[in-house]
Amino acid sequence: MTATLKRELPPLSAADGDDGYDGYDWIHALRCTEWRVLSSWGTDGWDLGNWPFVVVATCSVRPAGPYGVAVYVEGDLDVRSYGSHEERITALDRIAEFYWRQDGESGPDDLPDTGPLRREHCGPPRV
Repeated sequence: MTATLKRELPPLSAADGDDGYDGYDWIHALRCTEWRVLSSWGTDGWDLGNWPFVVVATCSVRPAGPYGVAVYVEGDLDVRSYGSHEERITALDRIAEFYWRQDGESGPDDLPDTGPLRREHCGPPRV
């Protein structure tokens, strides 16, 4: 990720959970932007994140990128930019894996305990 690419992404503001603003409010605020919330991931569309605590959104500024990923976690926001669609897919696979292994409930039943995800766990839903 380069700083130049990140500057080209549409702006996002972090939601301060102390002010009663939660992930659902953040999702609602994104409706008027170029950002799109992802609710599922993998072949069968397993939950991505844990709404309203963890919400993942993406955007593509132009067909050639940059490709943005924003992860809202209880009022904190992490925004990253990728130079290709494939790099963003890989990043989203890692985000899904992290949260699936952390909560143990929202991901696939056959999620490996360790090691890489299975092919069907990766990439956008194909349902």
